[in-house]
Amino acid sequence: MLAGFLDLGGLPVPVIDLPRLLGLRGEARVPEDENPYRHLVLAADGAAAFLVDRVDDLVRVGDEAVHPISQTSTLNGCVVAELSRQDRLVPILAVPRILTLEERDRLAALAAREADRLAAFPAA
Repeated sequence: MLAGFLDLGGLPVPVIDLPRLLGLRGEARVPEDENPYRHLVLAADGAAAFLVDRVDDLVRVGDEAVHPISQTSTLNGCVVAELSRQDRLVPILAVPRILTLEERDRLAALAAREADRLAAFPAA
């Protein structure tokens, strides 16, 4: 699920392959020529970035379009609601709940190790 690290101003940010994590794609990597439209979405706290296959749109929606769901319906409660959009339901994810506490701890340890590795390189 870890695709690698993004060097963001000298700080290593773990990059999570979100479709693979959610079971939407089984293989570890899709060759660039087969899927050139992948994007990184940086979490607001900068603790992780998520590799996604596409971003369809950024929209503002009214409260009437958002439908809450039961927290027990999803793993770790990561899906917090559904959005009605063009005759389909789009899941709304809570970024802090996408990873379990254990996964976040492991990523933090890997990021610390990567920071140490980056610090060993001379400044350009």
